[in-house]
Amino acid sequence: MARIAKLFLFLILALVILVAAAVFVITRIIDPNDYKEDIAALAKEHANIELNLAGDIGWTFWPSLGLSVGRTEAHIVDQEPLFAAIDHFEVGVALLPLFKGQVEMDAIRIDGMELHLIQTADGGNWEALLPDESEKEDNRSADDSTEALEVPVSIPLVSITNSRLRFQDLANDTDISIEQLELEARDVSLTEDFPLLLSLHYQDQDDTLIELALDTKVNLDLAANQYRLSPLMAEITLAGLTTHPVEAKLNASVLADLEKDQIDISNLTLAALGTDTTGAITVHNMSESFSFSGRIRTAPFDANKVLKALGEAPIETADPNALSNVSLDATLTGPANSLIMDPLMITLDDSIIKGKAGITDIEALALMFDLTMDHITLDGYLPPEDESQAPKETRQDDTQETVSLSTEPLLPLEELRELNVKGKLLIETLVFDDLNLSDVAVEVDAARGVLVQNSKGKVLDGGFNTHLTLDARTDTPQIQARLASDKVQIQKLVNAVLGRDLLTGMVDVNADITTQGNREKDLYENLNGKFNVGVIDAIVRGVNLHSALVDGINDMLSKVPALANVITGIDPSKLPRELRDDTKILDLVADTRLEKGVAYVDDLLANLERGARVKGGGW
Repeated sequence: MARIAKLFLFLILALVILVAAAVFVITRIIDPNDYKEDIAALAKEHANIELNLAGDIGWTFWPSLGLSVGRTEAHIVDQEPLFAAIDHFEVGVALLPLFKGQVEMDAIRIDGMELHLIQTADGGNWEALLPDESEKEDNRSADDSTEALEVPVSIPLVSITNSRLRFQDLANDTDISIEQLELEARDVSLTEDFPLLLSLHYQDQDDTLIELALDTKVNLDLAANQYRLSPLMAEITLAGLTTHPVEAKLNASVLADLEKDQIDISNLTLAALGTDTTGAITVHNMSESFSFSGRIRTAPFDANKVLKALGEAPIETADPNALSNVSLDATLTGPANSLIMDPLMITLDDSIIKGKAGITDIEALALMFDLTMDHITLDGYLPPEDESQAPKETRQDDTQETVSLSTEPLLPLEELRELNVKGKLLIETLVFDDLNLSDVAVEVDAARGVLVQNSKGKVLDGGFNTHLTLDARTDTPQIQARLASDKVQIQKLVNAVLGRDLLTGMVDVNADITTQGNREKDLYENLNGKFNVGVIDAIVRGVNLHSALVDGINDMLSKVPALANVITGIDPSKLPRELRDDTKILDLVADTRLEKGVAYVDDLLANLERGARVKGGGW
């Protein structure tokens, strides 16, 4: 029995040696380079590819049985540009498992791969490689009549090095290059997670640069049509869009479910520019007009530190602590081809903004917002006062100040024409220069170069309403502004403008002003319109028209004492004066028009107390 067993082992060993010897002889006798022309003919017949096998094709024998291919170039038939190429390619199967009837892939190595995709109005160059309908029917018949060959896939190593990809869309001048493409996947399996490393360098026609380094584990569930990257860790450097490059670190779990046609991004953390964002996002309808759902939160950050990291100048504010506490909490929603944050909450220092905002049409980049702010003090966000500039002294002989008007362009017309925004903002309480405004509502509608802005609110016990239209469709923009105020207490407003307590009372203003141009000089010279001012129950401080009149009469009567006695019956040297140094105005109406920067007062009528009246006009 022992002799039989020993004989059996010798037979098996002999068979293994014979098979190994046969494989060795075949790999040495059969030269695959002899079949280059046949391979090229098959590629042209079935793939519409002109194949140039410039490098050598060689066998590998141990520890795997396979092929190595040198420089190979592929051109699409009747097309001159290079479509694809590789410098070196190796593939094989492990040798020893073959003796057990098992197929185990060995390493796959690709070096110096090039791929050039070109899109034109007629389609992409890769479409020439797709089989026609008759070939598809033949393939379906073959699939139906042949049992699928089930070969367990387990590859110790897939390596792609020193590779590059270029995509050009000649219709819109898109030119994207991916260089330094490196990929390494170990123990690739269709049933188990396997690690994957990826790095690349991206550049496009606008000189946007992206450096990406990715480290993840991949799970391929072909039966469920699900593909998972978890955990996914990425380091990204973005340059070309800002003065300084932006560095970001991303951690997440990504699940692509092709049956549901969506991507789930969970356990998201993103650190960039000193900000930290967490959340989860789902992208729906990837094959059509996609939409989003989920929630993101950005922890409080300092906006000026973000600007500094971008290489931009900080925003100088009167309050040095302004913009130091900004945060965001948003729920993502919206229909297809949109990205809406609803509800949205933004913290701006001690102010809270709530509502919704986002993109209603991603393709057209149409923005919307509908927000409410609880309160804000604007003075802290204004530029700080320049203490180096002393206030201008007013001299008695100053009769007219010459103003130099700039001829430099003021408005970025191209950017204004690209705006597509529609939104509303309600500010419950707004403080500006000691003025308290409430229920300030602002609406903005900008599209196709026309910007319309409406605002209203309450201020100084009254109300105001404004309308502004800017038509930037031509290089000579047209501007129209309308303002209406109703029973506004004017005292604080005059104090703010003139720096002195000159006038009290309630004022109504109706103004309609137009101008055109994109330079200060043009705007001034084309300034036209009209405005009407009505004042009631007013007091002019420091000016007493009665006193001025009485002083004039006194001066006259002092020269005719007898007449003074007849008129007054008192001391002819003095008539009684008002005790106060103010003038009470019962009502005042002024009609004013603007023509090429000059204001004409066509009619001014003021009714004073005691029946006095003031009328006038001028320019």
